[in-house]
Amino acid sequence: MEPNLAIQAVARPKTPIYQRFTAALQSDPRCSQEVALGRRIGLYRFCGDIGRGNFSRVKLAVHQLTKDKVAIKVVDTSRLDAKALRMLSREVTTLESVFHPFILRLFEVIETLGKIHLISEWVQGGELYNRIAEEGPLEEYHAAVIFHQLLLAVKHLHNLGYVHRDIKAENVLMVSDDRVKLADFGFSTQLINGPWQHLDTFCGSPPYAAPELFSDDHYIGGPVDIWALGVLVYFMLHAKMPFKASTVPLLRTAVLRGEFEISSTLSLPCCRVIP
Repeated sequence: MEPNLAIQAVARPKTPIYQRFTAALQSDPRCSQEVALGRRIGLYRFCGDIGRGNFSRVKLAVHQLTKDKVAIKVVDTSRLDAKALRMLSREVTTLESVFHPFILRLFEVIETLGKIHLISEWVQGGELYNRIAEEGPLEEYHAAVIFHQLLLAVKHLHNLGYVHRDIKAENVLMVSDDRVKLADFGFSTQLINGPWQHLDTFCGSPPYAAPELFSDDHYIGGPVDIWALGVLVYFMLHAKMPFKASTVPLLRTAVLRGEFEISSTLSLPCCRVIP
């Protein structure tokens, strides 16, 4: 008896759509041309520039299968020295180890000749810094919502044995008016010897730097992040920094003195949080 070909066709496992799509791209000459021209990497097709750094560019891209938008940080590794390569490695290690609703998510890393591509979620709202610079300070209730999210993100990092070391308004991305993501983990590091491990690398933004970064030859990572959060909440409520100076030495003096003014319009509970 002849086998039932219809039944055989139904029983035969289908090739997953991902594999079919990938094979189609590999055989498509237009795709190969886009890769050669730097308009595509893997399943992602570039569609615009978001930002630029000294050795990197951030591009907006679209996943060709899901049609989701992503941000791709393209790093020119040929121009990085040993220190910068270590920072890049730490950033990838940290983002691959943490998963939290208020931390920017890294989807994958693609390495090509002379370049590394960090594919992460795209946050349309831009930086918290730009939001405040353009529209002024936040209302207390609004700042409280954002501050709470950042506290949860930093607590998650610290519980996993990581510190950020570069918390600032420029590294907080606005998903919406009341939802944010902590980003840019280039200065992050893992505390191999526990939360009280001494660190000795001065990094981050000086206006957000804790006093011990200016006065000691070592510091504890966790408290440095907490200090930066305090400076950040001040900035959210005042649209200016608590310590201002024209030079880093003058800024150091201002931070070590610890003198700053709090707006008289803020509530007492809010004033108690800032110091």
